[in-house]
Amino acid sequence: MEQWNMVNQTLYDYFFDHFSQERYSLEQAQILSYIEMYSTAHNAVKKFQEDVYHSSKLISAIVKELEEKYLCPSLDEHKRKYRAAINKILSCTLDGLTLDICLDPSTQNTNRRAYELTKADLLFFNFIFVTRNTEDAKQLTKGGYSHYARISEDYFKYLKMGIENLINTHPNKYTPEDVTFCFEYKFGLARQRLLNQLTALNDITTEISNFELKGKEVIAVYDNCETILKECENKLMRLRSSFF
Repeated sequence: MEQWNMVNQTLYDYFFDHFSQERYSLEQAQILSYIEMYSTAHNAVKKFQEDVYHSSKLISAIVKELEEKYLCPSLDEHKRKYRAAINKILSCTLDGLTLDICLDPSTQNTNRRAYELTKADLLFFNFIFVTRNTEDAKQLTKGGYSHYARISEDYFKYLKMGIENLINTHPNKYTPEDVTFCFEYKFGLARQRLLNQLTALNDITTEISNFELKGKEVIAVYDNCETILKECENKLMRLRSSFF
């Protein structure tokens, strides 16, 4: 879990020690996120660790205490913010991706809507919520190459890992190729690598052309470099012609 940006690592450790299961409800994820956000600020974590897992009433009691005693925003308000934040980020990735990918298949054609989250989903969604106001998330929601270029490699890495886990563990229409296309082309990671290589090549070429060599060997150096660059240019021109 250490890779995820969590406000309170101990809280998550305690949660998974007491709730070791293959699937979690969206309600559990939202309540954990709520307590993580507000109990840390009000030093209620110790009480949470002592008794919150003994019954659902105690979970409700902790939430009620945060709402009434510490005047925190209501759990219902937190749930709305949680869902909105997750769906906003997910919609920036694969076309049509929302929290509904985690719907329990047995309830999809009924009036009841239940969600089943894996442990990876829970951690991923809570990571999105914790980081929703960071510069990385803001640049992602703005969209476009100029903004995507300002997003950190770590954020892209965790975002991709979370998306891959989602499509690997829930019935859906997406493929691994869709994820690759999204990050490499839509977010411009492949484009950025190409531009970085171009910059490096220009720097090396400039350095070589400005290097002072004494004697006739300078001609051989320049000729060798020119041959290599011409070969690269020819290959790039063939690639360009295949595109256009």
